[in-house]
This record gives sequence, structure tokens and C-alpha cells, in this order.
Amino acid sequence: MAWWRAILNWPVHIKKVFLPVHALGLAALLLLPRAGWQVLWLTLLGWTLFSGFGIAVGYHRLFSHRGFKVARPVELFLLVCGAFGAQGSSIFWCALHRGYHHPHADTERDIHSPIHGKFNAYMGWMFKLKPDTVSMKYAVDLMRDPAHLWVHKHYVRLLWIPIVIAAVIDWRIALYFFALPMTMAVHQENLVDLFCHTRNVLGYRNHDTRDNSMNNIVLGLFAWGQGWHNNHHKRPADWDFGSERWYEFDPCRLIIPLIARRAPAAAAQ
Repeated sequence: MAWWRAILNWPVHIKKVFLPVHALGLAALLLLPRAGWQVLWLTLLGWTLFSGFGIAVGYHRLFSHRGFKVARPVELFLLVCGAFGAQGSSIFWCALHRGYHHPHADTERDIHSPIHGKFNAYMGWMFKLKPDTVSMKYAVDLMRDPAHLWVHKHYVRLLWIPIVIAAVIDWRIALYFFALPMTMAVHQENLVDLFCHTRNVLGYRNHDTRDNSMNNIVLGLFAWGQGWHNNHHKRPADWDFGSERWYEFDPCRLIIPLIARRAPAAAAQ
């Protein structure tokens, strides 16, 4: 297949979300001296909302694993924040996570496992997706929810309309509150996919799980606790991924008790 035909066959998410968001993220870095370093406060806020609240708390621990319960307004807030993590709708993300990653971790059916190659684990798998690669039957509960289904159907517009409006108001909001944190959110999860399923100098295991999951100190501390991955694969429904060693701090442990209907107790160690 000619290279240009391969590009034409790239998934819609790559062409309409991944590539343009990354282009704007790169522009944000190049224009940082002109914008002023103070705009990084916008980036910190966006990263906290999209990566922390949206992906780590919302998509992963609430929607995928149902580790706790929240009021409906909080759920909708997490749903929107997660969408701006630029990794697809909650339905897609949870179907991939529930149906392919956890039950088949580091086997042929685990789409983003490093056993298929390190670049594949980092981002290559996203370029290979076809409409039938991920079955939405693994997120049928979310498919029945009108809000999740609406975001799934209108995902691209949901992302770009606010970004365009922000750009009209102030280009710095579009680049530093939206584009750069969205880019960071994608690479944060990609790093977890790669380094938390690959043996490396910063990795270790607390549990002898049937997969290659690893805890990674850097990603555990700076990726909203997602890097305490071996702990998570041992106890998928536990919303606190850390706490087995004194330094295993999970930032989501500060968030979830504040937003849950009842302050949940972490699973017994």
C-alpha cells in the first residue's frame, strides 16, 4: 500500500483529534516565550482537569472499574473532563480497558501491550484501529446512558467547538488550557502503557500477577497514580492504586473521597 493510501486509511480519531491536537500542542511550546510563562498556570489547570479528574478518576476508576459512586452532576463533570483527555469517548476507552486490557493483559488480545512492540504500546496501536477492532459490548452499561452515548456520537465536535470559541476569545486559552494539556494527557497514558508493562530500572512488582504489570515510581508520583500499575492489576476495583509502600502516593486518593457519595474506604492491603 502506498504511503498516502495508508494515511488516508488512518482512523478518524487520528486525523481529526490526535494529529491536530498534537500540532496545536507543538505550537503551544514554540509560542511559549511570546505567550509568557504565566500561561503555564492554565496548562496546570487543564492537565489537572483532563488527566487527573477526567482520565485517572473518571474514565479509569469510576467508569471502567466502578470503584466508587458519585452524584450525577459530578459524573457528567468527569465525563466531559475525560473527553478532553483526547483519548476517545468514555464508551471506547472503557470497552478497550475492560474487554481487552485487563482480562487479556500482555497477551495477543491486549491491543496496546508491549509484547506487540514498544512503539505499538506507546502509540502505534492507535494508528491501526479499525471500526471493528474494539467491541463496544464491553461498555454496554455506558451505551445505555444518554450522556455517555451523546459524547460518544458527538465526540469530535464536543472537543473542537470549545477550542474554537476559546481561540476567538484568546489564543492562549486554546493553546495552553486545551491543546497542551490534552497532548500531555495522551502521552501520560501512553507512557503508562509502555513502561508499566515493561521491565525497567524504575519498575518493580509487589504482586506476582499473571501479566507483566509493573509499578513505576516516576509515573506513580507524576501520572495521577496510574503508574502504581502492578498494584492496580492485583486489585482492579480498588480506587487507591498506591499505599502498599510508604512512597506509593496516589494523588487520586485526595480527590475521590471529596467527590464520592460516601467517602469510600480503600481495599484492605
